[in-house]
Amino acid sequence: MKVYKKILTLLCAGLLGGSLVSCEDFLDREPFDKIDNSPEFYNSEANLRTSVNGMYTVVFTGYNSGWSRSRFGNQSGANLLSDDLAQKTPSHFTKVAPASGGGWDFSTVKKMNILIEGLEGSTLPDEVKNHWMGVFLFYRATQNFDLIQAFGDIPYYETAPTSDNMEELFKAQQDRAVSMKMMLEDLKFASEHVRKNDGNPGVEVNKAVVDAMAAKMMLFEGSWQKYHKQNKEDAKIFFQAARDFAKKVMDTGDFAIADNYHDLFISEDLGNNPEMIIYRSYVEGKATHSVMSFDIEQPQENAPSKSLIESFRSQNGLPIHQAENTQYQGDLTHADEMANRDPRLYACIDREELHYRPLYSKLSDTGYFSHKFTKPEYIDTPAGQSSTNTTDSPVLRYAEVLLIYAEAVAELNDLGAQQMTQTDLDKSVNLIRAREGVALPPLKLSGTDLTVNGVVINDPDRDADVSPILWEIRNERRVELAMEGFRKDDLRRWKKLHYADNQDNVKQNMGAYADLDAILQKLNDQAEAEGKLTEELKEQNAKSVASMKLYGGGRKGYIMPASTNLRTVEEKHYLSPLPLDQIKLYQDRGKVLKQNPGW
Repeated sequence: MKVYKKILTLLCAGLLGGSLVSCEDFLDREPFDKIDNSPEFYNSEANLRTSVNGMYTVVFTGYNSGWSRSRFGNQSGANLLSDDLAQKTPSHFTKVAPASGGGWDFSTVKKMNILIEGLEGSTLPDEVKNHWMGVFLFYRATQNFDLIQAFGDIPYYETAPTSDNMEELFKAQQDRAVSMKMMLEDLKFASEHVRKNDGNPGVEVNKAVVDAMAAKMMLFEGSWQKYHKQNKEDAKIFFQAARDFAKKVMDTGDFAIADNYHDLFISEDLGNNPEMIIYRSYVEGKATHSVMSFDIEQPQENAPSKSLIESFRSQNGLPIHQAENTQYQGDLTHADEMANRDPRLYACIDREELHYRPLYSKLSDTGYFSHKFTKPEYIDTPAGQSSTNTTDSPVLRYAEVLLIYAEAVAELNDLGAQQMTQTDLDKSVNLIRAREGVALPPLKLSGTDLTVNGVVINDPDRDADVSPILWEIRNERRVELAMEGFRKDDLRRWKKLHYADNQDNVKQNMGAYADLDAILQKLNDQAEAEGKLTEELKEQNAKSVASMKLYGGGRKGYIMPASTNLRTVEEKHYLSPLPLDQIKLYQDRGKVLKQNPGW
């Protein structure tokens, strides 16, 4: 198994006497060159702190670093394989099981187990020892969760296998619910014992970080148990845990919804932002990224879809296609489509104009031009170019915790385990909607429905198998967290991955309305104003405009970004395939490592 192969590579993690994982982009933290894994090592809090320095960028990747892709923006696989972005050349889910790799890696789990086992014999005071035990258990939970989220049932290790204990190394897979319940107990311990404050707020693991991350993990598993396993009892356990962990963060009073939505993603310093539970800091010459550059320095062949744009409500809080919505002006012009909409839409895309491919170098293949991660003042400066972007990245923000709370309570309401109240809405999603500069009307509970300004919300696009309350909370989550890398996993846990199917969901592969004759006229007018218009250029312009594919095949219609090689979704895509070499390693030992269904 791969974890066995990784034993020697643990040297690079500093846990068996080698050098620590590089921290060169972890701002001012220095690498810790040598770790003595003797009992004395665990009697120094400084050693314990340094032993997990490298985990900050593993768990809290933010905008990542250099040219590495992050979960944010129009290059994120988490966004591309969802219904938020349309592509000229669609990304596809994995087609065949990998020969090796594929994310099946338990090396970090083993590192945490080594630390946990070593700390048990420490002579440090109980407060110190329990804090760091909580931190190690927390990090182990995050790594196991990533594996469970991707693969489902996994071998669950509570000790570090060694070459002297091969039977432990080749453990059988354990039911995911059992593993998640064990993790829940670890996270409860961490929540109780990890310090409220430790080191630098916002960039260190503390109690609020533990609770927020725990809520996130439990919400995912609650959804999985309900929609995939049809196990209502386990679903209740995990939804209740998600609710309770989220409420712990809410009850601290330490966090608040920030006034400016767009500033959350383009700030030079998030250190004093009241919404940040944890963020990743970037400083010129120490740690930089390229998320903004992907927004503005190249054509947006991965661009916001019609599906995403239509999810933003009107300012009256109603779905745009609801019959009673008199604010929505239609979408035959960009001005009409942008009129009277949730202001968060304007933070996500250019509200002034559509960036049709023939007209702009900074183009969008759907017409909708993303700028959520673009700081206008940094355009054409080093801080906004190449891989030297320096805007800070949110990782966990208070709005996400409020959304977790609201969804968990709504799910428990659906399961008959708890009645949702107006208070639940007012202390969660309504705080988000009341954000300065957003100011959507509050959601009001009316039996099994929600209302805004006395009008029952009745979205004609709602799935019949999703309750009106849950549908609206899910939609609030979608728009608040748009293009932040959540949507794919949300669709997976809700068993709605078919939304990402190009053929099943036409609006996933749809852009803005376009009038090709009007675009051609504008293109020629621009050339004429510059004194460059010739018959040859007119012909070139006509061909360029004609290359735009529209639904219906005429000269007016909605942009079709991809016309070939469309993405399809199969049941097997809900879980990742196990690498074939790991299955063979088990077989060679007379053991069984089960491949996921369909692979």
